[in-house]
Amino acid sequence: MAVAQIPAKLYELLAPLTPEERARAVQATLILFGDEIPVKSLGGKPGSEGKQLGKFGNPGDAGEFFHSKDPQNKGEILAVAARYRELKGEEVHAKSDLKGVIVDAGRNFDDAHFARDMNNARRQAGFFNLGTGREARLSYYGKQYVDALPDRAKAGALNRPKVGARKSPGSKKKPAKKV
Repeated sequence: MAVAQIPAKLYELLAPLTPEERARAVQATLILFGDEIPVKSLGGKPGSEGKQLGKFGNPGDAGEFFHSKDPQNKGEILAVAARYRELKGEEVHAKSDLKGVIVDAGRNFDDAHFARDMNNARRQAGFFNLGTGREARLSYYGKQYVDALPDRAKAGALNRPKVGARKSPGSKKKPAKKV
């Protein structure tokens, strides 16, 4: 079959489908080939023609991934770096791993305040699971949040887990005196 005949054949095959079904069929085909899916076809930011991933696609390079997600603070930057690594097949993230991704993306990495930033991303934002020691694992909420970016309204509408600092033993309220 000549290359010139392929678009006509594809049109014939995809014509009875709805626009959404056609998009899913084309994305699934690209995934089968192992090709990257353009951001525009996945509803990314207009004008960001870098590469993005489908559910099982290739995330492209770190700079493109960060550009498509547009993280706004250090917790989001750490979560985006961890999600990038997860999409590359890594589930556990050490400081050096996250630093490598962040630097590759052209962002500044704050070595001096990494522990503080990671603690905030764990306890305040809920992006990472607690109790993983020096390793970090992105929480389910963290995955959902990064996947929702750059749509801040969608990311903000997610059910955020209840996280916070451990209560000290002396923080219990004392009963009021009866008069």
